[in-house]
Amino acid sequence: MRTYWNLIICLATALALMLSVSAGVSAGITLTMTMWGNQPQKELFDKLAAEFAESDPEVDRIVITQISTQYRDKLAVMVAGGTPPDIMLLDSFNSKEAFAAGWTLDLEPLLARGEIDVDDFFEPFWDGVMYNGHRYGLPIWGGGFRTDVYAINKQLFDNYGLQQPRPTANPDQAWTFAEFINAVRTLTQDLNGDNRPDQFGYVPGRWFSWVFSNGGSILSEDRRKCVLDQPEAYSAIQMLGDLQNVYHVTSVAANFYSGRVGVLSTLYPNVALLRQQISRGGDFDWYLAHQPQGVAGSVGYAKMNVISIAKSTPHMEAAWRFVKFFTGRHAAEVMTTNYVSAPWLKSVAFSTRFITSSEPPYDMSPNVFGNSRPLPLVINWNGIAAVWDKAVQEINSGNVPAQSALYDACRQINAILDETAAKTAGPLY
Repeated sequence: MRTYWNLIICLATALALMLSVSAGVSAGITLTMTMWGNQPQKELFDKLAAEFAESDPEVDRIVITQISTQYRDKLAVMVAGGTPPDIMLLDSFNSKEAFAAGWTLDLEPLLARGEIDVDDFFEPFWDGVMYNGHRYGLPIWGGGFRTDVYAINKQLFDNYGLQQPRPTANPDQAWTFAEFINAVRTLTQDLNGDNRPDQFGYVPGRWFSWVFSNGGSILSEDRRKCVLDQPEAYSAIQMLGDLQNVYHVTSVAANFYSGRVGVLSTLYPNVALLRQQISRGGDFDWYLAHQPQGVAGSVGYAKMNVISIAKSTPHMEAAWRFVKFFTGRHAAEVMTTNYVSAPWLKSVAFSTRFITSSEPPYDMSPNVFGNSRPLPLVINWNGIAAVWDKAVQEINSGNVPAQSALYDACRQINAILDETAAKTAGPLY
């Protein structure tokens, strides 16, 4: 009898051991990831993450935490406390700080395996993931190869006999600065006779593409000096300022979807919202046009964000598999067709599925064809951007000429760059 019970105990022990081992295997890996953004973006990312986990042999799930405010500061607290996410999304405007601080894994050894087609990424996007010549992330989730595009109210252009700045795969055929200025001034009208415009020519966006198209730059080639005080840069910014404070072609109350704005500077991810707003508001026909041409042609600026792997993650291989999936063609198509992001892969951007649509804006050529430059991102980009933002606000208000405002701004920016370089152990970018 004792032998029987000893056998039962041994069998029970063995079964418990087998179950515990089995449970350990089935539990698998849980990856963590952080993001900012809105709820529809979070839901789409969760859906893609679940799709990856279902197909991966080791990963059971990816827990994505959405941090809606003070994203970078809260991420810094997580890293400092020894609890960073395995995977983190970073805004390329401040990604250099994270790379320099050692938050993220150097991806060069993983990229050397040849498991992804790096040539399929638009070249300017790489600048946002680089630090000291190494890539610490992959480009993802942003405005696109030519971030600023221009929504055109076709009906208003027709009503005033203006030539339509049609989209084209050849930006050399884009409208010019002079044609743009004539159009937005013509479209600015006082319709009710109160001596104040109530129809506007233009709702502006960022000025980067205007400076680039005029042959200017933001920083010197080594990114140690501000060059916005050069004629090619300040004359473009002065032109935009004059449109606001001299010709009054815009207003804080101007809404493109009302049907009383001719041109809107916008981004590809805003297309779905514009469709909804226009259908509820003016319900007019519209499309997208290229950045107008200056002396350097039609030159856009490229903006994507970054997906990185934490340097301290215990799950490097699993995290790398997810990053490959999340930046791959399938995920890019899902994000693009849901208007969460412009495409970061050329294979998606140049596909008929992306370029053409049966409803407005019909043709996405202005987002992907032509010349584009990366922004000269450096450590403390947000610090120097605050200086030129203040100067541009003064210019747009008509308080200070662009030449003097940007001369003063460059002196301040140069001091910030020098101070940042002195505090940083490595390079600025």
